[in-house]
Amino acid sequence: MTSASEEEKDMAAAKIEMESIEAKKKEILTVHHTTLTKIRENYARSSRDISALEMSLRESSDPAIAETIGFFREKLDILLNPQAIRRSVFRGMKNAANFKREVTITSNETALRDAIDYCKSSIAELEVLKLSPKCDLGKIEKLREGMPRIDEFTVAEFYGASFEE
Repeated sequence: MTSASEEEKDMAAAKIEMESIEAKKKEILTVHHTTLTKIRENYARSSRDISALEMSLRESSDPAIAETIGFFREKLDILLNPQAIRRSVFRGMKNAANFKREVTITSNETALRDAIDYCKSSIAELEVLKLSPKCDLGKIEKLREGMPRIDEFTVAEFYGASFEE
């Protein structure tokens, strides 16, 4: 019978130890949740402060930045107009034996694409520049001067089947 009583004592001790562990677990979880709540509050406060400072910097940025952003947006509007694409097609004489002809196409599509990409990246760069406390007027002028030309044409030639007159 002593072994049964020892088992009961062991079970009682294990139960007490388990209750103690559960109490510690609850305490740790409470501390964890409290700490996590504080971290989230600090993160939210920091995010609000950063947003407020960014807004302040954007509103107080040099007018030259806003003017240059306007310049690139106007250029972008012009470039995105379908009438900005210039293309010409020259069809050579048709070869009567195989119905093929030489075709030459000149287009400014590549130059337009490059200019559109340049305008978009310049606008993004200028938006970042608004967040800088010092305005780099030299950089702004370099962006304006670096605008790619759209009157550069690429030539594509091919020799292929042509059944139209």
